[in-house]
Amino acid sequence: MTLERLLGHRLHFHASIVFMVLVIVFVMAIATLAITLSVADRSAIHDASQDFSLLSQTIRERTDALIQPALDAVSLLASIPEISEKPQEDGLDHKALPLFEALLRENLHFYSVYAGYSDGSFIQLIAPRENQSVLQAHGAPRDTQRILRSIETRGANRQEQWVFLGHNGALLGSRLHSKVNYDPRSRPWYLEARGKTMARLSDPYTFHTLNETGISASHAFSQGIAGIDLTADELVRFVSEHIPSPNGAVALYVGKHWPLALSPGAERFLGDWDKSVTQNSQNHRLATVMSQQNILRSYQWTPAPGKTLHLMVGAPLKDFLTEALLMRQRILITALMVLLITAPVAFFWGIRLARALQELTLDAERIGALDFTGNLKVNSPIYEYWRLEQAFDVMKGTIAERTKDLQESNQHLAMLVDMGIAMSTETDIDSLSTMILSNAKELTHADSGVLFLVNPEKTQLNFHIVLNDSLQGSSPQNTSFKPINLYDEQGNENRQQMAAYCYHSRESMAVDDVYDSPRFTLTGFQNFDAERGYKSQSALTVPLKTWGSGTPLGVLLLINATHPKTHKILPFPKDLISYVEALSAGAAGVLQNHNLLRQHKKLFDELAQFIGSAIGGKSPHTARHCARVPVVARIIADAAEAVTEGPLANFSFENDAQRREFEIAAWLHDCGKVTTPEYVIDKATKLETIGNRIHEIRTRFEVLHRDATIAYKDALLSGAPPDMAQKKLEQKKAALHEDFAFLAQCNLGDRPLREEEIQRIKSISHRVWTRHFDDSLGLSWQELERLNAVENQDHQKLPVLERLLADKPQHLIPRDDDAREEYAKLGFTFPIPEYLYNRGEIHNLSVRAGTLSPEERFKINEHIAQSILMLSQLDFPDDLKKVVELAGSHHETPDGKGYPRGLNNQDLSIPAKILAIADIFEALTSSDRPYKRDKTLSETFDILYDMKEAHKIDPHLFDMLVSSGAYMDYARGYLKPRQIDEVEAARYQNSTPPA
Repeated sequence: MTLERLLGHRLHFHASIVFMVLVIVFVMAIATLAITLSVADRSAIHDASQDFSLLSQTIRERTDALIQPALDAVSLLASIPEISEKPQEDGLDHKALPLFEALLRENLHFYSVYAGYSDGSFIQLIAPRENQSVLQAHGAPRDTQRILRSIETRGANRQEQWVFLGHNGALLGSRLHSKVNYDPRSRPWYLEARGKTMARLSDPYTFHTLNETGISASHAFSQGIAGIDLTADELVRFVSEHIPSPNGAVALYVGKHWPLALSPGAERFLGDWDKSVTQNSQNHRLATVMSQQNILRSYQWTPAPGKTLHLMVGAPLKDFLTEALLMRQRILITALMVLLITAPVAFFWGIRLARALQELTLDAERIGALDFTGNLKVNSPIYEYWRLEQAFDVMKGTIAERTKDLQESNQHLAMLVDMGIAMSTETDIDSLSTMILSNAKELTHADSGVLFLVNPEKTQLNFHIVLNDSLQGSSPQNTSFKPINLYDEQGNENRQQMAAYCYHSRESMAVDDVYDSPRFTLTGFQNFDAERGYKSQSALTVPLKTWGSGTPLGVLLLINATHPKTHKILPFPKDLISYVEALSAGAAGVLQNHNLLRQHKKLFDELAQFIGSAIGGKSPHTARHCARVPVVARIIADAAEAVTEGPLANFSFENDAQRREFEIAAWLHDCGKVTTPEYVIDKATKLETIGNRIHEIRTRFEVLHRDATIAYKDALLSGAPPDMAQKKLEQKKAALHEDFAFLAQCNLGDRPLREEEIQRIKSISHRVWTRHFDDSLGLSWQELERLNAVENQDHQKLPVLERLLADKPQHLIPRDDDAREEYAKLGFTFPIPEYLYNRGEIHNLSVRAGTLSPEERFKINEHIAQSILMLSQLDFPDDLKKVVELAGSHHETPDGKGYPRGLNNQDLSIPAKILAIADIFEALTSSDRPYKRDKTLSETFDILYDMKEAHKIDPHLFDMLVSSGAYMDYARGYLKPRQIDEVEAARYQNSTPPA
């Protein structure tokens, strides 16, 4: 008979609590006793910890009582004048010896008192205190009370003498050593105190003659170091007598690694003491470490500067837990007896409860496996179990329904994630648009979809792409969808068309039947249906809203939602609209990022071109250089990529980003010219600065010309023969005209000067003319400052004779902004002239070739250094990191003699070598340079060939350019017809430069 029949009704759950109380009481009893035992354990440990603390304090005080007197005594010893006296012979006459004796007599734990001197001398008084081991170690007589040891140093000779004294200072014997092995200057106590101003404590070490461990207190004085020795015997005896328990131990360390005193058995605790030392080192003076077997107490203090003592006390836990262990044993026996009594009762009711719980558990496992079949039948007399059975049935039905909804939601979320990942990796705008539309169609099972994008003026929605499953295809060129005006002629918002309304409201809009919606016009749907034989019914518009302002980038139009299986046209489910909005938001973000990236790249490219154009625009003579070099470089790079064999066969740009990086570098290769003055770039004659100073020199010739005429007339007035005076006048004028014509020709710089011509310039400069006017008037403050810096105040005593040509100190323009240090950091190796400019007339006219002085030539060349310096300050993105390298290397040469870094062939990449050739090619063929005429193609390649043979340009690129004929693309578009002549490629195939 079951308990249910016996009671006549189901048993309520609270009745079963009676049976569980026994178990709970038992558990509570065990827990109470366990807590009591735990408290006992902690109390025992606490008591042990307090004992350890008291013991630590006692040992510390005892240690301080041994060490501190030694520190005080050695400080006193170092302060007396008598200590500076060096020992002589046996040392008995040393003036500090009475103080040594007094210190040993008053401090029974002092082993010895001594002093070591900087020349190696040493005096020490030892107190054996009837210790036979000390007497034996020193070979002293039996009744010795004091041992006096002295080392006398005389130059290179040292001798050591031992004197043994008995009661009342009676001499018992002595010993003399001529060979001395002991040097106080190398001992730990001497090294510890040397150079210090306070008493120091040494690490434990072995005493020299005693061969026992101890420590020393030492203090520096003017001639050496005074010290006092303390043996570790007394500390060892003390710590051995003060152990915390029968199995405990004590250890005293100097620092972390120098044992001073260890009690027997201390080795058992060394591992735990290491943890204690580590814990103690973390800014704790006192730390306790517990392990499974031991308890330890660690204490540290600093008795002397720079010296820390570590005291550790340890003992096994079991020494303090004897009573607690006995109590634990009694508790365990009591708990076992209670368990034997309650076990049968708990077993009976456990079986009854377990059966019902097993049924509930099995049904819960089926639910967990998403199996909602079957009805649960629990055969239990407990009322709550029966109610739980009913609740399980209701829960299964609810979970089954919710699980189905959740699975569908998860599928949609998974689709959104996959779609988002796919869209984020797409870079082509048309492919991205197709992906957005197809994903939206797949998500809603729509038959058709259209993507509209807003125009840049934000006045129209322009059709971009359509996808239609029934019509089988997509068409980005479809003309059925005309642009949708967002505003009417009066500027009012267009809310009559569904897509325009969605744009303005920025809200999604679903229509179940577009032909039965009086809210919107049907023109667009009607035209599409009529042209394609299609029937539009349900529609959904979703704005592609951007982050931030939320202004839509466009509108997504989906048409005809269908059932996944029957393909019947349905209204768009409201629960899917939020997923489409999430998709459109992600798509809008991707589109916006795509547009922003495209706009930023376009802006950066235009800025690079703008900078290049602006730099060229500084001078009409180089206005097109920065724009043409990228064209030449692109032509050479394309030709190099087409090579299929030889050293250039493997060259190609891996992607469009590398090609863009190369072209931007070409545009910016001369950006440093923004720092080059125009009058240097445009300098057409040697004397030109902002104006051509040849006119100033011509004026001087005019003055000399008139002076000659005046001298002629003065000669006539003085009665000189007219014929002779006339002839002399004509000779002077002819010489002046000839010399000026020569100087004017030298000023042009159209041919190299010979040495004799330079000497003639210097000879002409010695002509003098008379200046009657103050040359300091009308000057800028800078010019006046340079003038006053080089001439005294009497320089304006007029009239004054001036040379026809001169290199004056005021012609030297100092280099105010000296970039040497900055250039050195960047690895530039080209030499920097001392002056910024040298405008001396002789200096400039004597330039052998061209029109530029060495200072001006450096200023021109410095543009590449400035380019690197300027570009290095820009934080280029990863795809433009090589812009600085490429733009800054176009004046480097394979032979390593280029500038500014002197890179060689291995240091230069192929794109950098291409830029170098493009820069030279454009410069040679340019027709806007005032200081040279333009070159024909054949002349240009003759020069390039010479540079190739001299290892100034890459030979493979030169050969490729000649053989491919790619240069003709540039020539036809940019050179004058007279420059385009025939280039005989065969001339450059030999190893000798053409004539």
